[in-house]
Amino acid sequence: LNSFGLSAASTAIGNSSRLIGNLLPKASLQGFTQRKYALPDKTVASQVLMYRQLLHTKCRSGLRLSRAYQATEAQKSVMHMPWWEQGIEESGKMVISYDNLIVRLWMNGAIMPFADLTSGDVDTMIDEKGLPPIPHEYWVKRLGFQTPDPVTDFRSGGVLSLAMMVHMVESSMTTVQRFQKCGDAEVLPFGITCINVTDMMAKFLMLAKSVDKMDALLSQKPFWRMFADPNAILASQEIAMNMLCDVVVEMNHERCNILKTQGETQEPVTVFDFAEILKKTEERVQYDLLGAGPKTVDEMKSIANRLKLKYKTALEAREAAALNPQNFGEKTMTGAKDAVTGAKSVAVNVFEKIKPSFAIRKTSTDAGATPPSAEKVAISTSSLSSPPPPEKSAVAEATESVEKSAAKVAEAARASFATASSTLASASQSLFSPLSKTAKSLAEETQKAASSFSEKQAPADLTPDLMSFGDASQENKTKTRPSTTNTKPDGADAIAEAFDLLDMPNADDQLISGLDNFSIGDFDDDDV
Repeated sequence: LNSFGLSAASTAIGNSSRLIGNLLPKASLQGFTQRKYALPDKTVASQVLMYRQLLHTKCRSGLRLSRAYQATEAQKSVMHMPWWEQGIEESGKMVISYDNLIVRLWMNGAIMPFADLTSGDVDTMIDEKGLPPIPHEYWVKRLGFQTPDPVTDFRSGGVLSLAMMVHMVESSMTTVQRFQKCGDAEVLPFGITCINVTDMMAKFLMLAKSVDKMDALLSQKPFWRMFADPNAILASQEIAMNMLCDVVVEMNHERCNILKTQGETQEPVTVFDFAEILKKTEERVQYDLLGAGPKTVDEMKSIANRLKLKYKTALEAREAAALNPQNFGEKTMTGAKDAVTGAKSVAVNVFEKIKPSFAIRKTSTDAGATPPSAEKVAISTSSLSSPPPPEKSAVAEATESVEKSAAKVAEAARASFATASSTLASASQSLFSPLSKTAKSLAEETQKAASSFSEKQAPADLTPDLMSFGDASQENKTKTRPSTTNTKPDGADAIAEAFDLLDMPNADDQLISGLDNFSIGDFDDDDV
């Protein structure tokens, strides 16, 4: 009952949304012409190639990559990215240094968040070369790496995964704190989780070595337009990390509250559930977030907020179903019915409002029609200056298509009724034609016998009508039919008279009553 109720509610809401959305006109022509899936343009391609190079560059001590800064628009747009050393304009070089990145990660991730700033003396443990201590336990305890030497954990993500970690500890500390002590995702190590999320994004962006770069640039994705903004990859990393934390919270809540009420014993989420957590996160990021086709970073953030509310509502619904299954099932079915009723009402009202404004007048001229008079042909100056009729909109075309379809259905129904009438008439004729011939022949013979009888021994009071239709074997006993209002189909009286001549009064009444119950003329278009 619970699963059926949830399915009915979600189906009703989805169908209602699609119905109303299909009736409303789009905001602009771009909504009709712009494709959801698109190839990366020149700007997006340059960004993707840069991410690809960073992903494939292995982290090692002393690594240093540089290029000349020429102040082009493309270089200016990526100056703020976390992998560059500061002072680009002063030095005239854009430098990527492993030592610089690892120091920033150490200071902003392992030292400053845990330092007592009120004392004024913070021990950074930076050596005389300006490098952090490696190995050290803080890399594991505070930053969440697997070993005291972090370089070994960057094998899969390269410099890109290191740069993403630096960005998180410098610009998104609220998300990082969810992985620290008393955070809602403290069961997971921050460092390893962040590297895995970077690898996940690299898979969606086709940055892996197993994918040829030309194949990546020639593949259509719904989110390529957004990546023209260099901030897109940073925002994607932040949102994906938060979505992963939300999955941890949901799984914990479900195990500790929902399943517990159903009598099932489940342990809270641990690091051993990381594979399941990452799988759910990948599905949400790939299909719900990026699959929605955000065109800007702000649009992607808006989608992420709506998805968070959606997942929260679904979790509350599951909890309500677990606490009170019967009541929840009844409420769900009632809510589904109300949603369908409300959606139908809204859709009808919207359609009725927009239909007149988008209606297209059609004018048709018969070939043999009388030409209009000179007064009607004359066109005034005001009519010449009037604007041309509007072009057909999507709603008008849809309305016209529906009307045409309805006309075709009505025409087909009329044709079917005509065919049925013709078939029944033919059957009736084939059924009653021999009978009417027999009755006519019998009537002629009776009339001849009556004429012969009247010439020889008929009484003087015998009328010609009785001589024509009387029965000689009943010794001139006449049969009269009661006078009633004729409500029978055409030809019923003739058939009754034929059965009278055959002395079958009961069959006569049965046949006529049957014809009364089945009349072609009683059908109308509503009986289709």
